[in-house]
Amino acid sequence: MPRRPMHALALAGLLALAAFGVPEPALAQTDADFQAYCRATYPNSTYQSRSQNWGVEHYCNQGGTLQGIDLGVACEMTTGSRDFQKSGARILCAGVPGAFQAPPQGSGPLDFARYCRTQFPNSTYERRNQSWGVEHYCRRPGQTGGFTLQNIDLADACQTTQGTRLFAKRGSEVICGVGGAAAGAGGGGGGAGGGGQVARFNLPPDIAQVTSQACQGLGGQWRSGTVPLVQQNIERMRRGIQQSTAGCYGQTGFEEQCRRQVVSQEMIQAYFPSMMIWQCHMIVLDFEDRLPSGMAKLARGEACQIGRVLTNLFNQISQTTGSPAPAPHLDMQAQFKVGDPCAAR
Repeated sequence: MPRRPMHALALAGLLALAAFGVPEPALAQTDADFQAYCRATYPNSTYQSRSQNWGVEHYCNQGGTLQGIDLGVACEMTTGSRDFQKSGARILCAGVPGAFQAPPQGSGPLDFARYCRTQFPNSTYERRNQSWGVEHYCRRPGQTGGFTLQNIDLADACQTTQGTRLFAKRGSEVICGVGGAAAGAGGGGGGAGGGGQVARFNLPPDIAQVTSQACQGLGGQWRSGTVPLVQQNIERMRRGIQQSTAGCYGQTGFEEQCRRQVVSQEMIQAYFPSMMIWQCHMIVLDFEDRLPSGMAKLARGEACQIGRVLTNLFNQISQTTGSPAPAPHLDMQAQFKVGDPCAAR
């Protein structure tokens, strides 16, 4: 069976989730203030949108260079909440407008150059604008000439340079000591996120290149210790449901519909980032016979555990929305050589 590219698999998952047609919840929402975001993030830039064949993209135009916009951060600046919903060309932030809170004293921008010098002798920092957003690398000289790009684990970099694993993205900048991100899920690398043994392996260059595309949810590099990251997604989902459904009470004639909309939206927001972590393990297992000793066992075990969580979560989504549909991760599973990672070997 021909292998579908990783971006195609991920897109298929998104389209499958979109098929539920979850309508906007009847809660307070505000259009993202992209002009304010651009002024605060990229000096002398202005907001610009572009219609692509897949939808509308939002940018900051800085001297002719289009800089990507972190939608969650833009909403945080607009209403104080990173939650948002897309509605056509609009980005609707949860909540009402409020003053943007500056990072607390003691936090500050991540010094990428210092981190690279500390971790990798003779290396330099390099930032690249990829199609999915800004990525940060340490450029390491090769032993026989040339160079390699080492994807930077943002949580680890903040821990190394400023003693905290918390960070938040502000466009191309990373601020240590703020936000709730201490792990790779949702963008940027991280640690075990509250438990689990973390292991990394040096992969052959061709495998590393392929897996970096599938492992964007882990900062572009496979590692173990990811089950706690998925558990964090589930816990955030539960808190989000508890907090957001409170706004549904008292809406006469609409309370149950509002609750279902909120619950399904929170579940979907937990499902897809978790599926991206699962996908990383699955693509690694496609190269099982070439993996370092012990790596395949770790990847298989975590893919199995996360897959079960995904199946259970998607069943709940189907029940809540009343729209039965094939689970995207099970559709994707058929594209991988390994098949069911829980099957006995």
